[in-house]
Amino acid sequence: MIVVVDDELPLVQLLVRALKRDGMEAVGFSAAQAALDALEEQEPRLIVSDVKMPEMDGHEFRQAYQRRFADRRTPFVFLSALADTDSVLRGLDGGADDYLTKPIDTPVFVAKIKALLRRVSKAEPEVFRGSLGQLSFVQLFQFCERRGLTGEVRVRTPDGQVALPFHGGDVVLDGVDGDEPLARLMDAAEGEFSVVSQPIDFDELLESERAAATVRSRRDEPTPMGLLSGVRLGDRLLQVQTEYERAPVSQVVTMVVHEGRVMTKRETSPPPGATIADLSALIERQHAAMEQLIRDRAEALASKRRSSEPVAALSKEQYLEQGLERYRDGDLPGALELLTKAVAAFPGDRLLQANLNIVSAKISSR
Repeated sequence: MIVVVDDELPLVQLLVRALKRDGMEAVGFSAAQAALDALEEQEPRLIVSDVKMPEMDGHEFRQAYQRRFADRRTPFVFLSALADTDSVLRGLDGGADDYLTKPIDTPVFVAKIKALLRRVSKAEPEVFRGSLGQLSFVQLFQFCERRGLTGEVRVRTPDGQVALPFHGGDVVLDGVDGDEPLARLMDAAEGEFSVVSQPIDFDELLESERAAATVRSRRDEPTPMGLLSGVRLGDRLLQVQTEYERAPVSQVVTMVVHEGRVMTKRETSPPPGATIADLSALIERQHAAMEQLIRDRAEALASKRRSSEPVAALSKEQYLEQGLERYRDGDLPGALELLTKAVAAFPGDRLLQANLNIVSAKISSR
Protein backbone atom coordinates (compact mmCIF):
# COMPACT_ATOMS: atom_id res chain seq x y z
CA MET A 1 0.00 0.00 0.00
CA ILE A 2 1.26 3.47 -0.97
CA VAL A 3 0.22 6.35 1.31
CA VAL A 4 -0.05 9.91 -0.03
CA VAL A 5 -0.34 12.78 2.48
CA ASP A 6 -0.94 16.38 1.37
CA ASP A 7 -3.23 19.15 2.59
CA GLU A 8 -4.24 19.76 -1.04
CA LEU A 9 -7.00 17.15 -1.29
CA PRO A 10 -7.45 17.40 -5.10
CA LEU A 11 -3.74 16.61 -5.57
CA VAL A 12 -4.00 13.65 -3.18
CA GLN A 13 -6.94 12.26 -5.14
CA LEU A 14 -5.12 12.75 -8.45
CA LEU A 15 -1.98 10.91 -7.31
CA VAL A 16 -3.91 8.08 -5.66
CA ARG A 17 -5.93 7.51 -8.86
CA ALA A 18 -2.72 7.47 -10.92
CA LEU A 19 -1.13 4.84 -8.66
CA LYS A 20 -4.25 2.68 -8.70
CA ARG A 21 -4.46 2.85 -12.50
CA ASP A 22 -0.97 1.36 -12.57
CA GLY A 23 -2.08 -1.56 -10.41
CA MET A 24 -0.81 -0.35 -7.03
CA GLU A 25 -2.84 -0.18 -3.84
CA ALA A 26 -2.92 3.42 -2.63
CA VAL A 27 -4.71 5.56 -0.07
CA GLY A 28 -4.62 9.32 0.58
CA PHE A 29 -4.91 11.64 3.58
CA SER A 30 -5.18 15.41 3.83
CA ALA A 31 -3.61 15.56 7.32
CA ALA A 32 -0.54 13.89 8.79
CA GLN A 33 -2.20 13.00 12.11
CA ALA A 34 -5.00 11.15 10.33
CA ALA A 35 -2.40 9.15 8.38
CA LEU A 36 -0.52 8.26 11.58
CA ASP A 37 -3.65 6.96 13.25
CA ALA A 38 -4.73 4.97 10.20
CA LEU A 39 -1.32 3.29 9.84
CA GLU A 40 -1.45 1.80 13.33
CA GLU A 41 -2.66 -1.56 12.01
CA GLN A 42 -0.86 -1.81 8.66
CA GLU A 43 2.63 -0.91 7.49
CA PRO A 44 2.64 0.78 4.06
CA ARG A 45 5.15 -0.06 1.35
CA LEU A 46 5.99 3.64 0.91
CA ILE A 47 4.85 7.06 2.16
CA VAL A 48 4.68 10.20 0.01
CA SER A 49 4.25 13.40 2.02
CA ASP A 50 4.04 17.11 1.36
CA VAL A 51 6.54 19.19 3.34
CA LYS A 52 4.57 22.33 4.09
CA MET A 53 1.35 21.34 5.88
CA PRO A 54 -0.62 22.92 8.76
CA GLU A 55 -0.54 21.47 12.30
CA MET A 56 2.18 18.91 11.42
CA ASP A 57 4.60 19.46 8.55
CA GLY A 58 6.30 16.71 6.54
CA HIS A 59 9.47 16.63 8.65
CA GLU A 60 7.46 16.40 11.87
CA PHE A 61 5.25 13.73 10.30
CA ARG A 62 8.25 11.59 9.38
CA GLN A 63 9.75 11.95 12.88
CA ALA A 64 6.42 11.10 14.53
CA TYR A 65 6.02 8.04 12.30
CA GLN A 66 9.50 6.79 13.23
CA ARG A 67 8.86 7.31 16.95
CA ARG A 68 5.54 5.50 16.87
CA PHE A 69 6.67 2.66 14.62
CA ALA A 70 10.30 2.15 15.60
CA ASP A 71 10.45 -1.36 14.13
CA ARG A 72 9.43 -0.22 10.65
CA ARG A 73 11.77 0.84 7.86
CA THR A 74 9.18 2.38 5.54
CA PRO A 75 10.58 4.35 2.57
CA PHE A 76 9.64 8.03 2.75
CA VAL A 77 9.38 10.49 -0.14
CA PHE A 78 8.82 14.25 0.10
CA LEU A 79 6.72 15.96 -2.57
CA SER A 80 6.94 19.72 -2.21
CA ALA A 81 6.74 23.05 -3.98
CA LEU A 82 9.88 24.01 -2.05
CA ALA A 83 12.44 23.37 -4.77
CA ASP A 84 15.37 25.43 -3.48
CA THR A 85 18.62 23.64 -2.72
CA ASP A 86 18.41 24.13 1.05
CA SER A 87 14.92 22.57 1.23
CA VAL A 88 15.92 19.60 -0.89
CA LEU A 89 19.09 19.01 1.13
CA ARG A 90 17.19 19.28 4.40
CA GLY A 91 14.74 16.62 3.23
CA LEU A 92 17.40 14.19 2.00
CA ASP A 93 19.77 14.80 4.92
CA GLY A 94 16.84 14.22 7.26
CA GLY A 95 16.53 10.64 6.01
CA ALA A 96 14.02 10.88 3.16
CA ASP A 97 14.58 8.36 0.38
CA ASP A 98 13.73 10.88 -2.36
CA TYR A 99 12.56 14.46 -2.83
CA LEU A 100 10.16 15.30 -5.67
CA THR A 101 9.18 18.85 -6.55
CA LYS A 102 5.81 20.26 -7.57
CA PRO A 103 4.31 20.54 -10.08
CA ILE A 104 4.94 16.97 -11.24
CA ASP A 105 3.32 15.03 -14.09
CA THR A 106 1.45 11.99 -12.83
CA PRO A 107 3.21 9.57 -15.25
CA VAL A 108 6.58 10.82 -13.99
CA PHE A 109 5.38 10.55 -10.39
CA VAL A 110 4.24 6.94 -10.87
CA ALA A 111 7.49 6.02 -12.67
CA LYS A 112 9.59 7.47 -9.83
CA ILE A 113 7.56 5.63 -7.19
CA LYS A 114 7.95 2.32 -9.06
CA ALA A 115 11.70 2.90 -9.46
CA LEU A 116 12.08 3.58 -5.73
CA LEU A 117 10.10 0.47 -4.83
CA ARG A 118 12.38 -1.61 -7.06
CA ARG A 119 15.47 -0.20 -5.35
CA VAL A 120 14.06 -0.81 -1.91
CA SER A 121 12.89 -4.35 -2.69
CA LYS A 122 16.35 -5.42 -3.84
CA ALA A 123 17.66 -4.87 -0.33
CA GLU A 124 14.47 -5.71 1.52
CA PRO A 125 15.24 -7.32 4.87
CA GLU A 126 13.88 -10.63 6.10
CA VAL A 127 11.86 -10.06 9.25
CA PHE A 128 10.79 -12.45 11.98
CA ARG A 129 8.67 -11.41 14.94
CA GLY A 130 7.69 -13.08 18.18
CA SER A 131 7.29 -12.79 21.95
CA LEU A 132 9.83 -13.14 24.75
CA GLY A 133 7.08 -14.82 26.72
CA GLN A 134 7.45 -17.79 24.38
CA LEU A 135 11.10 -17.58 23.37
CA SER A 136 13.86 -16.33 25.66
CA PHE A 137 16.47 -13.90 24.41
CA VAL A 138 19.00 -16.77 24.62
CA GLN A 139 16.98 -18.82 22.12
CA LEU A 140 16.52 -15.72 20.00
CA PHE A 141 20.27 -15.12 19.80
CA GLN A 142 20.91 -18.77 19.01
CA PHE A 143 18.47 -18.51 16.10
CA CYS A 144 20.52 -15.61 14.68
CA GLU A 145 23.76 -17.47 15.27
CA ARG A 146 22.67 -20.70 13.57
CA ARG A 147 21.39 -18.90 10.50
CA GLY A 148 24.51 -16.74 10.21
CA LEU A 149 22.36 -13.62 10.14
CA THR A 150 23.55 -10.09 9.48
CA GLY A 151 21.12 -7.47 10.68
CA GLU A 152 19.59 -6.36 13.96
CA VAL A 153 17.54 -7.76 16.83
CA ARG A 154 15.04 -5.25 18.21
CA VAL A 155 13.29 -5.98 21.48
CA ARG A 156 10.54 -3.88 23.02
CA THR A 157 9.92 -4.53 26.72
CA PRO A 158 7.92 -2.62 29.36
CA ASP A 159 11.23 -0.96 30.33
CA GLY A 160 12.00 0.32 26.84
CA GLN A 161 13.61 -0.76 23.59
CA VAL A 162 16.91 -2.55 22.97
CA ALA A 163 18.54 -2.98 19.56
CA LEU A 164 21.58 -5.21 19.07
CA PRO A 165 23.33 -5.70 15.72
CA PHE A 166 24.45 -9.07 14.31
CA HIS A 167 27.09 -9.81 11.71
CA GLY A 168 27.51 -13.26 10.20
CA GLY A 169 25.62 -14.77 13.13
CA ASP A 170 27.67 -13.07 15.86
CA VAL A 171 26.25 -10.40 18.14
CA VAL A 172 28.23 -7.18 17.67
CA LEU A 173 28.98 -5.76 21.09
CA ASP A 174 31.57 -3.23 19.88
CA GLY A 175 30.06 0.20 20.21
CA VAL A 176 27.25 -1.06 22.43
CA ASP A 177 26.97 0.80 25.73
CA GLY A 178 28.60 -1.80 27.97
CA ASP A 179 26.60 -4.84 29.05
CA GLU A 180 23.51 -2.78 29.91
CA PRO A 181 21.44 -3.80 26.84
CA LEU A 182 22.09 -7.51 27.49
CA ALA A 183 21.33 -7.04 31.19
CA ARG A 184 17.95 -5.53 30.32
CA LEU A 185 17.16 -8.53 28.13
CA MET A 186 18.17 -10.97 30.86
CA ASP A 187 15.75 -9.23 33.23
CA ALA A 188 12.92 -9.16 30.68
CA ALA A 189 10.31 -11.88 31.20
CA GLU A 190 7.97 -10.35 28.62
CA GLY A 191 8.20 -8.26 25.49
CA GLU A 192 7.99 -8.34 21.71
CA PHE A 193 10.91 -8.83 19.35
CA SER A 194 11.69 -8.55 15.66
CA VAL A 195 14.71 -9.91 13.82
CA VAL A 196 15.61 -7.81 10.79
CA SER A 197 18.06 -9.70 8.59
CA GLN A 198 19.86 -8.09 5.66
CA PRO A 199 21.45 -10.33 2.99
CA ILE A 200 25.23 -10.65 3.19
CA ASP A 201 27.12 -9.36 0.15
CA PHE A 202 29.09 -12.08 -1.65
CA ASP A 203 32.39 -10.20 -1.32
CA GLU A 204 31.73 -9.77 2.37
CA LEU A 205 30.97 -13.47 2.71
CA LEU A 206 34.33 -14.45 1.21
CA GLU A 207 36.09 -12.48 3.93
CA SER A 208 33.95 -13.87 6.73
CA GLU A 209 34.98 -16.73 8.97
CA ARG A 210 31.46 -18.02 8.49
CA ALA A 211 31.92 -18.83 4.83
CA ALA A 212 29.49 -21.71 5.16
CA ALA A 213 26.60 -19.43 6.07
CA THR A 214 23.70 -19.55 3.66
CA VAL A 215 23.28 -16.46 1.50
CA ARG A 216 19.70 -15.81 0.59
CA SER A 217 19.02 -14.33 -2.83
CA ARG A 218 17.82 -10.75 -2.96
CA ARG A 219 14.16 -10.31 -3.57
CA ASP A 220 12.36 -8.44 -6.30
CA GLU A 221 9.07 -8.35 -4.38
CA PRO A 222 8.00 -7.71 -0.78
CA THR A 223 8.12 -10.72 1.52
CA PRO A 224 5.63 -11.39 4.33
CA MET A 225 6.94 -11.28 7.86
CA GLY A 226 7.94 -14.63 9.34
CA LEU A 227 7.16 -15.92 12.83
CA LEU A 228 9.48 -17.24 15.53
CA SER A 229 8.44 -18.75 18.88
CA GLY A 230 9.30 -21.38 21.46
CA VAL A 231 7.15 -24.21 22.81
CA ARG A 232 8.18 -26.55 25.61
CA LEU A 233 7.97 -30.30 25.01
CA GLY A 234 8.79 -32.08 28.26
CA ASP A 235 12.15 -30.72 29.40
CA ARG A 236 13.03 -29.38 25.95
CA LEU A 237 12.30 -25.91 24.61
CA LEU A 238 11.61 -26.26 20.89
CA GLN A 239 12.03 -23.38 18.48
CA VAL A 240 9.25 -22.95 15.91
CA GLN A 241 9.97 -20.81 12.84
CA THR A 242 7.75 -20.15 9.84
CA GLU A 243 8.66 -18.22 6.71
CA TYR A 244 7.83 -17.87 3.05
CA GLU A 245 10.34 -19.21 0.52
CA ARG A 246 10.25 -18.34 -3.17
CA ALA A 247 12.94 -20.73 -4.38
CA PRO A 248 13.25 -23.43 -5.52
CA VAL A 249 9.43 -23.42 -5.32
CA SER A 250 6.93 -21.06 -3.73
CA GLN A 251 5.99 -22.42 -0.30
CA VAL A 252 5.41 -21.59 3.35
CA VAL A 253 7.82 -23.61 5.48
CA THR A 254 7.52 -24.31 9.21
CA MET A 255 10.37 -26.00 11.07
CA VAL A 256 10.71 -27.18 14.65
CA VAL A 257 14.33 -26.90 15.80
CA HIS A 258 16.04 -28.12 18.97
CA GLU A 259 19.70 -27.32 19.60
CA GLY A 260 20.29 -26.69 15.92
CA ARG A 261 18.63 -29.91 14.71
CA VAL A 262 15.40 -29.88 12.69
CA MET A 263 12.91 -32.10 14.50
CA THR A 264 10.02 -31.79 12.06
CA LYS A 265 9.12 -29.73 9.02
CA ARG A 266 5.91 -28.76 7.23
CA GLU A 267 5.70 -27.24 3.73
CA THR A 268 2.58 -25.77 2.14
CA SER A 269 2.23 -24.36 -1.37
CA PRO A 270 0.17 -21.14 -1.45
CA PRO A 271 -2.70 -20.85 -3.94
CA PRO A 272 -1.90 -19.29 -7.33
CA GLY A 273 -2.00 -15.50 -7.26
CA ALA A 274 -1.72 -15.31 -3.46
CA THR A 275 -1.20 -11.77 -2.18
CA ILE A 276 1.09 -10.67 0.65
CA ALA A 277 -1.97 -10.65 2.93
CA ASP A 278 -2.85 -14.21 1.86
CA LEU A 279 0.71 -15.41 2.53
CA SER A 280 0.80 -13.68 5.92
CA ALA A 281 -2.48 -15.36 6.91
CA LEU A 282 -1.13 -18.75 5.77
CA ILE A 283 2.03 -18.20 7.84
CA GLU A 284 -0.09 -17.39 10.91
CA ARG A 285 -2.28 -20.49 10.49
CA GLN A 286 0.53 -22.92 9.80
CA HIS A 287 2.66 -21.57 12.66
CA ALA A 288 -0.23 -21.85 15.12
CA ALA A 289 -1.01 -25.39 13.92
CA MET A 290 2.59 -26.49 14.50
CA GLU A 291 2.62 -24.95 17.98
CA GLN A 292 -0.60 -26.80 18.80
CA LEU A 293 0.86 -30.08 17.51
CA ILE A 294 3.79 -29.70 19.92
CA ARG A 295 1.44 -28.90 22.81
CA ASP A 296 -0.64 -31.98 22.02
CA ARG A 297 2.48 -34.11 22.10
CA ALA A 298 3.51 -32.50 25.39
CA GLU A 299 0.15 -33.42 26.93
CA ALA A 300 0.61 -36.99 25.75
CA LEU A 301 4.02 -37.12 27.42
CA ALA A 302 2.84 -35.44 30.62
CA SER A 303 1.51 -38.73 32.05
CA LYS A 304 4.84 -40.47 31.56
CA ARG A 305 7.97 -39.76 33.51
CA ARG A 306 10.93 -39.38 31.27
CA SER A 307 14.06 -41.24 32.36
CA SER A 308 17.44 -40.11 31.09
CA GLU A 309 21.00 -40.59 32.25
CA PRO A 310 22.85 -37.48 33.42
CA VAL A 311 25.15 -36.03 30.82
CA ALA A 312 28.79 -35.39 31.54
CA ALA A 313 28.68 -31.87 30.11
CA LEU A 314 26.10 -29.34 29.05
CA SER A 315 25.84 -27.82 25.60
CA LYS A 316 26.31 -24.08 25.16
CA GLU A 317 22.54 -23.71 24.77
CA GLN A 318 21.85 -25.61 27.99
CA TYR A 319 24.35 -23.50 29.92
CA LEU A 320 22.68 -20.32 28.68
CA GLU A 321 19.13 -21.50 29.33
CA GLN A 322 19.82 -22.89 32.80
CA GLY A 323 21.95 -19.89 33.73
CA LEU A 324 19.16 -17.53 32.68
CA GLU A 325 16.59 -19.57 34.61
CA ARG A 326 18.65 -19.35 37.82
CA TYR A 327 19.29 -15.65 37.21
CA ARG A 328 15.57 -14.90 36.92
CA ASP A 329 14.83 -17.03 40.00
CA GLY A 330 17.23 -14.84 41.99
CA ASP A 331 19.84 -17.58 42.34
CA LEU A 332 22.77 -15.40 41.30
CA PRO A 333 25.48 -17.68 42.78
CA GLY A 334 24.02 -20.62 40.88
CA ALA A 335 23.89 -18.59 37.66
CA LEU A 336 27.48 -17.45 38.23
CA GLU A 337 28.65 -21.04 38.74
CA LEU A 338 26.98 -22.26 35.55
CA LEU A 339 28.21 -19.37 33.42
CA THR A 340 31.75 -19.70 34.77
CA LYS A 341 31.73 -23.33 33.69
CA ALA A 342 30.26 -22.33 30.34
CA VAL A 343 33.02 -19.79 29.63
CA ALA A 344 35.62 -22.40 30.56
CA ALA A 345 33.95 -24.96 28.28
CA PHE A 346 33.51 -22.52 25.39
CA PRO A 347 36.41 -20.04 25.62
CA GLY A 348 36.14 -16.98 23.44
CA ASP A 349 32.34 -17.02 23.17
CA ARG A 350 31.36 -13.36 23.49
CA LEU A 351 27.74 -13.94 24.44
CA LEU A 352 28.66 -16.28 27.29
CA GLN A 353 31.32 -13.87 28.53
CA ALA A 354 28.91 -10.92 28.41
CA ASN A 355 26.33 -12.84 30.45
CA LEU A 356 28.98 -13.83 32.98
CA ASN A 357 30.00 -10.18 33.29
CA ILE A 358 26.40 -9.15 33.95
CA VAL A 359 25.87 -11.74 36.71
CA SER A 360 29.24 -10.91 38.30
CA ALA A 361 28.36 -7.22 38.33
CA LYS A 362 24.98 -7.96 39.95
CA ILE A 363 26.63 -9.95 42.75
CA SER A 364 29.32 -7.28 43.28
CA SER A 365 26.71 -4.53 43.59
CA ARG A 366 24.90 -6.26 46.44
